Amino acid sequence: MKRLLLFPFILLYNLITGNMLKIIWTILAIIGFSCSQFYKEDDIEKKTAKYVAKVDNKYTYFFLAGDDSYSTIVTDKPLKNNTYIYTTTQGEYIFLQVLGWFSIFILVVCFFIGLGGDEDAAWEIDKVFQESLNFLIECEFEDSKFIYIAVGRLLGKTDRQLYRGYGDNIAEQLNIRNFTDILNCPKFKTKSQKRSELLNKLV
Repeated sequence: MKRLLLFPFILLYNLITGNMLKIIWTILAIIGFSCSQFYKEDDIEKKTAKYVAKVDNKYTYFFLAGDDSYSTIVTDKPLKNNTYIYTTTQGEYIFLQVLGWFSIFILVVCFFIGLGGDEDAAWEIDKVFQESLNFLIECEFEDSKFIYIAVGRLLGKTDRQLYRGYGDNIAEQLNIRNFTDILNCPKFKTKSQKRSELLNKLV
C-alpha cells in the first residue's frame, strides 16, 4: 500500500528525468508568460515642453533633455497643456514574451517530431509509466522460485531473478505495461504474508 501511495511521485520523477530538456522548455514558457505580466506592454509617459514656438502654422515644442540641451517635436496641432503623451513597450516585457513564445515553438516542434517516431523528441508517456511500474513490483523467493507481485497480484514466477538496473525493465520482462495488466493478474499472497496475517489475527 505504501508503494502505491508513493507511485504518483515516482511517476512524476521519471517523467521529469526522462524528459529533462522538454521540462526545462516548459518551465521557461511558464516563467516567460507569467513574469511578463508584472510589466506593462505599453508604458504611458508624459513630458511637458519648456518652450513653444509657432512658425507657419506649425508648433515646435522644446523639451529639456538634460545638461541644458533640448529635444524638439513639431506638430500641426497644439498639444494640450503643452504636454506630449506617448507610450513605450518595456524591454523586459518584450524579452519575457519572446522567451515564452520561443519555448512554446520548441515544444511544438518536438511534439511533431515525436509523432514522426523520434523517441528522443517524444514525451514517451507509455514508456515512462511502464518504468514507474517497476517501483510497485516486489520479489519474494519461495519454493525455489522467484515470485513477482504487485498490489496483491501475482505477476509471474521465474527460476532466475530478474535484475533491476540500467536498461533492465522488470515490468516489461513480465509483460506489464499498465495498471490493467496488473489487475488482470490473479490475486496472490506469499506464505510469509499469510503467516503475518494469521499472527495478527491471533494477537
